[in-house]
Amino acid sequence: MAFIAHAQSMSPSRALPSGIALCAALACLLLSSYVLNASLFPAVAQTCPVARELSTYFGAAGSIVFAVVAYRKPSIMAEGVWSGICLAFSMGSVIALYLGISIQSSPMLVIGSPFGGISCVWFSVLMGVALTNIGARRAGMVILSAFLITYGVHIVLDVSGLARPLPIAAALYFALLTCSYALMRRDARAIMRPLRDTAAPTVLTVTSPSSYLPISNYIYVSILLFNIACGYSFASLTNQTLLGFMASCAPVIALLCLAGIKDAFPADSAYRTAVLLVFAGFLFTPLPLLGATDVVSAQSHTVLLNAGTDCFTVVMYYLIASVGARNKLGAVSTSAIAFAAQWVGVGTGALIAQGIASAAQTNPILSLWATFAMTFAFMAYNYVALRRFSFTATIESVVPAHEDAEFDANWDRRPNDSVPSATKNAAQEARPDDIALPTASTNVLRKARMTTPVDEQAEIGTEADLLADIATASGLTLSIVVPGGEVAPAVQNAADARPTPDDTLVVDSKPSVLPSFTTTISESTRLDSRMFDAPNAQTSEIPSVQTHGNQNVHIGDFDEACDAVAYQFGLTSRELDVLKLLARGRTSPFIQEKLVLSHNTVKTHVRHIYTKLNVHSQQELISIVEGERGR
Repeated sequence: MAFIAHAQSMSPSRALPSGIALCAALACLLLSSYVLNASLFPAVAQTCPVARELSTYFGAAGSIVFAVVAYRKPSIMAEGVWSGICLAFSMGSVIALYLGISIQSSPMLVIGSPFGGISCVWFSVLMGVALTNIGARRAGMVILSAFLITYGVHIVLDVSGLARPLPIAAALYFALLTCSYALMRRDARAIMRPLRDTAAPTVLTVTSPSSYLPISNYIYVSILLFNIACGYSFASLTNQTLLGFMASCAPVIALLCLAGIKDAFPADSAYRTAVLLVFAGFLFTPLPLLGATDVVSAQSHTVLLNAGTDCFTVVMYYLIASVGARNKLGAVSTSAIAFAAQWVGVGTGALIAQGIASAAQTNPILSLWATFAMTFAFMAYNYVALRRFSFTATIESVVPAHEDAEFDANWDRRPNDSVPSATKNAAQEARPDDIALPTASTNVLRKARMTTPVDEQAEIGTEADLLADIATASGLTLSIVVPGGEVAPAVQNAADARPTPDDTLVVDSKPSVLPSFTTTISESTRLDSRMFDAPNAQTSEIPSVQTHGNQNVHIGDFDEACDAVAYQFGLTSRELDVLKLLARGRTSPFIQEKLVLSHNTVKTHVRHIYTKLNVHSQQELISIVEGERGR
């Protein structure tokens, strides 16, 4: 464990520009995969073939876990802890594989393989997250350059045979994985650190649907289906010659030249190139099955399938980097879901290939029919489903989640609605310290605005409830102004004067203590630092609020503005209820609690509202209501 702590503390990326560090990190990650598949797994397959498949299946299962956590609870993904655990998994896996191969122990191989797959998935996800920190244009060149470096080192290792001895291969694999992590860690942490103070994508996607790609998006579906096809084809691959490997590098080199000329990564062209290469590889696959023994027939499908797989891997990394760069709050979930689709696809394809291979032992022609069916399904999807789909347009449709945006001053957001730490600290510094508040009421405000977790926001209650708590702590008298304008009898206990949403809360100070004043605050008014910054605010030992003598101050045009927007755009009554809460900056958990609705129901209402108003974010919706209110 001391070694793992040292690996986390060393950070060569601090002395290197991000682009160079990430290029080296991705090259190390790709080379570690090459060493694993070229040196370790062939030796594992000789002793226990099922162990290699276990690595794939457990990697797929781990990728699903990472994707679910990243989407529903990214705040628990502490990068240092998770990376330390995965480094330990990787070290344990290498030791177990080495010992299992050395002593021909199948149980040792079965124990070690799953942990290696899980650690590979985690560092791949981390690599995708790190690439989002440098922007899409730089990421495209970094990815292509990393593949070019990998090809060069691959040729050197293949010619020299340096990675063939088992001890060297095991040590080299772990060293490459550790170096990759050390080089990418700075950029990955820059993206992941703020997530501990923000809401989960499952919450933000309700009010910012254009900031997150749904799991059913064609990008994720394409990654899944493409890797199912590749996972199926891997079962028929033969040992590639050096000349064949050099030929398979040509498409990626061509993409690098094209990206350099255009100064932009051609995502759509690269994907179509990958599809054509894999399609051609499928067409050549039956030749070895039919008994062709010449070099061209034996190597063509391997060269084409490897070239297509590399092209698609480049596209996948670029898509992760581009989508994540446009909305960094969703970078982790984007990377995790993409790699989950990749690993599940490879595992599914390999499982299909194994089943068909078992059935083909009694009927060899079955393999040809299966290959034909896979080829047809692969091309049908790409020709029909993706006929008018554009990866570039999909990337450009993603907008940043305005999770840390400043809302309108008249109805600012719910206390601590997922405000990042930096924003919260700035708000604390901006709040005047010379206002003397009673200790109890100060604690109420601090709890409501600063320390409430996102998942518990709905439990706080309305602003009127907060004001009632403050009045209780400050020894004030409460009375209720009903919609007709009558004032209900005052009560000394603020807890007994909880208003309904249609009432107006009036706070009167005790005449024997302070000069009398009355302030009416409707539910649409925010209880935040602006109430304490008012020029005419009282600076006594009670909460300072702006007053106008004994005259009640009503802010009643907010509901009218919402009603006007609802009438103009044809919203239903329930959609109007949701609109009013959205316009106040409320988040999905609060809306669910306030209106007693499920998460999916709120999500559906918000989607309908956004469609009718032709907006893509909560901030745009607030601007429309604000504009209607200003008329």
